[in-house]
Amino acid sequence: SRPAPPAAVAVVAPVGRASAPTWELLTTETWYRAFCKDVGGAGQVELASYVYDNAAVQDALLKRLRGKGAFELNLYVDAEQFSLGGPRLEKSRLKELHSAGARVYLCKGGGRQGSYHAKGAVVDRRFLYTGSANFTQKSLANEEFCFKLAGPDVRIVLERMVRHRQGQKLWNGL
Repeated sequence: SRPAPPAAVAVVAPVGRASAPTWELLTTETWYRAFCKDVGGAGQVELASYVYDNAAVQDALLKRLRGKGAFELNLYVDAEQFSLGGPRLEKSRLKELHSAGARVYLCKGGGRQGSYHAKGAVVDRRFLYTGSANFTQKSLANEEFCFKLAGPDVRIVLERMVRHRQGQKLWNGL
């Protein structure tokens, strides 16, 4: 049985000791490697991407979902791109994550024609992976700005992501 979506979620402090404010500009490949490594030991990931299909991220998230210990994964993708088919493997990869216990939210932008164009992932309320890259295979071939951030501002982004759950559609995996 699938867990019910949380109605209102209070964002708590980071797991472990709070990080000092830092940021790194990384190559897209290094950014993905660091993210996947952090996912391996994480207890919680909030991931927002306009579209989604990255194979390495998929493998890391599935390994963590199927591994030992508690792990919570919430994914947010653009509802319109999802309904149009998105990247070729998006729906099948999201379905696999959903089946493994992730919650997938189909989101819209604020305006009538707005898109959910957010790109970022918060790992254990400590690290924010963000920049111009979507979590897609194609991003590896693009010129992207990719950052890993730590510090108090990560909480601000996480609070905003958690608010995205409210009023968005929780996908049923079909």
